[in-house]
Formats: sequence, structure tokens, C-alpha cells
Amino acid sequence: MNIVLKKRKSAVLFKFVMLLIILGSCSIFFVANFQKWSQSPVRIYARVLSIIKGCKTDSKTLNSLDQKCVIKKFQKFVDKKNLPDVLAALEDIFSKEDSSINLGTTSCHIPAHIAGEVAYQKGASFSELWDMCSRNCSFGCLHGGFQGMFKEKGEEVLKNLSSACSILDSPRDDDLRSCWHIVGHGVAEYFGGNTEAAIKECLTLPFEKQRRLCILGVRMETLIPSADNDVKTILKSQEYLSFCNKFPEKYRDDCFAEAGYYELKISEDINQTIDICKKVPQYNEIQIRCVTGAGSTFFFAHKSSPETVYAFCSKYGRKELVEECVIGAVDLAASEWDHLRSGVGLCNLVNFGFKGECLAYFGTSLEVYNGKEKRAEICNELNPVDKKSCFGSPKKVRKYAVPVTFLPEER
Repeated sequence: MNIVLKKRKSAVLFKFVMLLIILGSCSIFFVANFQKWSQSPVRIYARVLSIIKGCKTDSKTLNSLDQKCVIKKFQKFVDKKNLPDVLAALEDIFSKEDSSINLGTTSCHIPAHIAGEVAYQKGASFSELWDMCSRNCSFGCLHGGFQGMFKEKGEEVLKNLSSACSILDSPRDDDLRSCWHIVGHGVAEYFGGNTEAAIKECLTLPFEKQRRLCILGVRMETLIPSADNDVKTILKSQEYLSFCNKFPEKYRDDCFAEAGYYELKISEDINQTIDICKKVPQYNEIQIRCVTGAGSTFFFAHKSSPETVYAFCSKYGRKELVEECVIGAVDLAASEWDHLRSGVGLCNLVNFGFKGECLAYFGTSLEVYNGKEKRAEICNELNPVDKKSCFGSPKKVRKYAVPVTFLPEER
């Protein structure tokens, strides 16, 4: 009897152990596949979109994303393994959205900035980030990584500021431009709102291009601070113009030229944006640069409505200002994959005498941003006269048409 009982117990124990092994195997299989599923590009896209929309405040401005909310949520799942997929999701989300007001910020630069810094905090080196981030979201991810490094090694970086961008391996010219701009952000945050001290640090750089780009970064960090920079500077109209006078005289023109961009970005007050561009100095094309920046920024809020963008630009009144405001918007339209045809729509609304120039600028920008094949696809949709203009070259060289913050769309 005991022998039978022992056999039964052994059999039960064996079955129990086997059940545990099977359950354990299933559990491991389930966990592994769940992790794989949860990190799939589709799931990452859905999660990123949910976070961005969930962290948007009720404000109707182009600067209404609660960055601290994004930080908290990104810290839970962003790392260097899924960073490329997170950035791809951000690029796609902001490209498809008809109005960036729905997402609380003009482009994916800010959330990419946060993702880059989180990845750095979790062990990604800055050189690794340079490979993973690339130029996505107007270098936003790299901005975040650099500022993460700056917070960790601030004094060390400042002691060797002129070598800050030597970390890049065989960089292109636009890589270096972005890097020195990022340096300005880091310097401004390090000095905690002391603009004069940050500018002084930028002026220690050996080359003029480095100094100018660094100061651009200082100004942006002062006016639109990074996620965890608690120093807030609210400037409007005349206050902004007075703020520009804090900069050395040779760098003030850039500040004045950015007035339309910052006014619209911070307050989204159309009348104040129109007014501030009329108050900036009118020499050296500063006023034209101001309306161009305002036009490009306004486009982000109304990507699918060329009529609304043109109505905004028309408020500038003077023919040249209206046209160059449209050029700023057209330049951005040419870079927005899901809203390319809004550029054609804008050119169809301008004065007939300027239409050909508008389409030529649009076509040229299309090729710069998307390549010859995409230019051919869009331009070939037009009637013969407009098609010829679209494949042509603009008569006027517009260096100021590149958004005044130096990158396609900065924070």
C-alpha cells in the first residue's frame, strides 16, 4: 500500500514539476513576445502619440506642450534601443498633423530633445546619439543629448568650450552649425537666465560663425527654455525689442529678425506678430526676415489651409512683405511630406505677377528637402505654365528665407 502511495505521490510530484516547467516556459515565451510586441514600431508609434496628446495643455498657442509631463512619461520607456523608432514615430506624427496646435508645439523638436536627453541619462554616449539621432526633428534629439552631457560635465565643457564640437567624427558643415547652436543652449541653461554671462562665454569662441551660432542658441534657450530649465522669460512686443539691445551690436540684427517667429510661437497673437515685424529696424532686410520667419511659423498651425496662411500674410499690407511672408510659409510647405501641395496652393493665391517666382522657389525647396524625383512628381501635376515655373529657378536669392532660428524649425 505504501509503495502504491509513494508511486502515486511521485507521479503527482512529477506532473506538478512538469506543469511548472511548462508554465514557466509559457511565461518566458509570453514575456519575451510581449516585450517584443510592446517595442514594435506600431506600438511605439501609438504610445508616443498618446503621450504627446496627453501632455498637451488646454492653451491654444504653439507652445502649449507640458514638457515635464513628457519627461516623466518618456523616462518610463525611452532608451537607446528604441530611440530610433521613437524618433521615426515623432517625425511621422508631426508630419501628418494638419495643425501643430493639436500637438502643443510647432514640430517634433521638443519631444525629440527630451527623448535624446533621456537616452543619454540611460547610458547612451553622445557619439552614439549622433549616429542614432541623426538630423531628425531639426536636431532635437542631439540637442537633448548634448544638454544631458552639459548638465553632467558642465564645468569641464566650459573649460574647453572651443573644443566642445570636436566630439563629432568628420562632421558636415550643417552638423557643426547645429553643434555650436546646441552649445549656446547648454551655456544659457548653465548660467540660469543670466543672458549677459552666457553671451560672454559664447564670445570666447575663436571663430565668428561659432560665436554667432552659440548666441542664437543662448537667445532661444532664454526665450523658450528647455524642458527642465525653470528660468522663464516672457517678452512681448516692446519688451522683446528692448531685450535685443542686451546683445552686442553686431548680433542684434539676428534678434530683431527673429521677432515674428518668437512672438507667434509664444503668444500666437496675430496682431502683435504683425505689429512687432513693423517695429523692427528696416535696414539689412531685417523686416523682411521677420515676416518670413512669421510666415514659416504660422504655416505650422495651418498646414492644410493655404487660404488661412495667405490671409495672415496679407495683414502685412505692403506688397513685398506679403510676398516674402508667403515665401517663408512655402519653404516650410516644401519640407512637410504630407502637406507639400499646400505650397502650390499658396502660390496660386499670390498676385499673378509673383506666382511664377513663388512656384520657382517652391520647386527649388522641394528638391532640396525631398530630391529631384519628388519635385518632378509635384511639378508635373501643374498646368504647362506653372509647371515651367516650378522647374525653374527663383530670380531673387533669399538667404533670409531659411527660418531665422537657423534650423528648419527649432523649439
